[in-house]
Amino acid sequence: LFPCTTLFRSSKRAGPSVEAGTADLLCYVKPGWLDAEVLWTQPFLPGTGIVAARPGAPPVARLEDLRDEPLGTVLGYRYPVLGQAFMRPIRREDVPDATTNLRRLAFGRIRYAVTDRAALNHFLRDNPASGLREAIELERYQLGCALSPDNAALLAPLNRAIDHMQADGTLDAQLSRYR
Repeated sequence: LFPCTTLFRSSKRAGPSVEAGTADLLCYVKPGWLDAEVLWTQPFLPGTGIVAARPGAPPVARLEDLRDEPLGTVLGYRYPVLGQAFMRPIRREDVPDATTNLRRLAFGRIRYAVTDRAALNHFLRDNPASGLREAIELERYQLGCALSPDNAALLAPLNRAIDHMQADGTLDAQLSRYR
């Protein structure tokens, strides 16, 4: 519908690229995750932030159990829930994207990684023998798309398209592939 003009190797550049207009659209994000002045579509994508664990990692009953644990994270992403829970910066082990994070977890390079439930489920579908599991749920949220301010005229048509996809079931059909 609205092609993105830039593919991101690093999530750290995603928000600034949308803000600067060198990229048109970035989806599956929420305002607290980006440090950029952009326009936002209505939230329409359900998500759940989790901490995933490798086989053999100790159970996690509460977030405080992870206070001194290095966590697999994605470069450029902010994790406000963890920062608030620990009242200090988390011990990050940054990688470029969620898939790399989950691969590192599966190879045993880290014990825990911050990710999204849908990302973990998708990874497990392709790698069932990895034995990865959800350790603890962090938060549930609704995600949308960040739109370049240069394309402000597209915001209303984009929101109408989202409404249409929700009404006719297209959105649920697409999302079911990741559940």
